[in-house]
Amino acid sequence: TICKSHLYQMESAAAVNSPNQVKDPDNVNLWRMNTRRMEYELIRDSLLHAAQRLDLTLYGPPLPTPEAELVTGVRRTLYYRHARDDKIRMSRQFDDPSVEECYRRHETIVPQQSLVMANSEFVKLQVSALSKNLTKQIEGIADSEANAEFLDRAFHAVLGRPPSDAELDVSKSAIDRLVEQLSATNDSRAAIDVAREHFVHILFMHNDFVTIR
Repeated sequence: TICKSHLYQMESAAAVNSPNQVKDPDNVNLWRMNTRRMEYELIRDSLLHAAQRLDLTLYGPPLPTPEAELVTGVRRTLYYRHARDDKIRMSRQFDDPSVEECYRRHETIVPQQSLVMANSEFVKLQVSALSKNLTKQIEGIADSEANAEFLDRAFHAVLGRPPSDAELDVSKSAIDRLVEQLSATNDSRAAIDVAREHFVHILFMHNDFVTIR
């Protein structure tokens, strides 16, 4: 019922000429949804879900925190222990709830968050898993069409939408150049696989992945 309500289905975007833009530009009366960044728990679960690795098993005792960033750490983030001195490392950069303040969150947008998404071994694990899944899905497609199909599926898997024509053109050009560069030191198959992983990683770092609109 909640999901079908008009209020729940409101968009964050509004027409430029909307009268509400003049009457209530700060959205005090909630005539549209406010754009917000996902909480860390949702970011981690979304990474696992996109890679088709998320374990949706319900219930159970708290799990050891270090396991959350290992290849075997596929349970929902909810099930990992969260205490003052026992937190998932990555969560510290994404405004995890403060144990000392009744689990209140202080929302920030800082460069370190992008750096974590770029360098986290946990993120790289999901990048590799998703890239391999997508490559397997397009087996049998002609080489001339394979990259375009891969890019389209990657956009759907990570951002939940198809790429625009401009995005697809830029992405195809970029991945082709990267394959050409990597082919100098790798065989062609390895070059394609590495280029695709890099592209998936870039999509995970896209603002649309961590933003709820």
